[in-house]
Amino acid sequence: MLLYIHFPFCVQKCKYCAFYSQVLVPEMVEIYEQALLQEIDFWARNLGSRQIESIYLGGGTPSLCSLSFLKQVLEKIHHYFKVPSPIEFTLEANPESCKKEQVKGWYQLGVNRVSLGIQSFTEENLKLLGRIHSLKESRKAYYLLRQAGFKNINFDLMFGLPGQSVGKWLEEVKMGVSLRPEHFSCYGFTLEPGTYFAEKEKDYLWPLEEEVAKMYLYGAEYLESAGYLQYEISNYARMGYNAQHNVGYWEGVDFLGLGPSAVSTIGQKRWQNPPNIKQYALEVEQGFKGLKVERIEGIKEVNEMVMLSLRTCKGLSLKKFRQKTGLNFTQIFQKSLEVLYNKGLISFRKGYVRLTRPGLLLSDSIIPQFFLEEGLCPDGDKS
Repeated sequence: MLLYIHFPFCVQKCKYCAFYSQVLVPEMVEIYEQALLQEIDFWARNLGSRQIESIYLGGGTPSLCSLSFLKQVLEKIHHYFKVPSPIEFTLEANPESCKKEQVKGWYQLGVNRVSLGIQSFTEENLKLLGRIHSLKESRKAYYLLRQAGFKNINFDLMFGLPGQSVGKWLEEVKMGVSLRPEHFSCYGFTLEPGTYFAEKEKDYLWPLEEEVAKMYLYGAEYLESAGYLQYEISNYARMGYNAQHNVGYWEGVDFLGLGPSAVSTIGQKRWQNPPNIKQYALEVEQGFKGLKVERIEGIKEVNEMVMLSLRTCKGLSLKKFRQKTGLNFTQIFQKSLEVLYNKGLISFRKGYVRLTRPGLLLSDSIIPQFFLEEGLCPDGDKS
């Protein structure tokens, strides 16, 4: 089981962010902390002593979480669940909140992977995005993490920003590579409903689709030439540094999400905690009696497996698809596969079908072509 913990507080909301977060207010932090500890107790009683495969502390801005509270949370997790050693333990951090003692404390508590929210290597874009750190602070945070002993660091970067050219994006990628982190997550900018940019879309000059496509393709090529292998649409890593937590999601491993707005999927059941601290605390107090549970089974489960698998560079196992459905993937989707193969958008290798790099760029329109419809009911391999 994967474990995700959501820390919902930020110094201020970024202009592009659609994740649940709120400004850090001491009163709300206290409510959150008490509820989170109670939630751990609740799931320990209801799930038993499950083994945890990875821990991920996301947000919000988890680097604002106090060391004393983080220690409390980890003590409970280790008390109730089986936590192997070593285990991948990721913490998301913003550069401006990486202070020497804080960083040292994370390392001592067992965090061994930090995802640094750099987002851009230009002051202009940082200001545009509403980030409150500077380029100097990004570099300082990176070196503080290295000095503390961290040997697994990810850089979050964004491309397709207003006014950004292919050349400017590649310069940012090169700046990131020059620091030699172990991992890159490079996300194409998307307009999320309810965000500042969604409301002000017409006020900005956005790069053309063709330009964004080149940013993706050329950026991926440069990262690969520098030793970072692409293993998912947005993720690149040096050999041996794939993010195990994310890989677990894509492979359909059960995951428990703690905290407001966190999603869980365990044993074909999925639920989401309320995206509001007070409502979340009330739900915890009432033993999650009002929680709506969704069943992930049948065609829904198969289509999700197809979608998650085809996001990865490994692709979809044809054998696993047949075992799940009793159907031959290449036969039922023969026409689509032939067209996409001839266009160089998919390939076959060692029993897997996967999207090529140009195919990954068009994944939103390609993947739904391989979803089953109600008439094709999965019933497992009878052969």
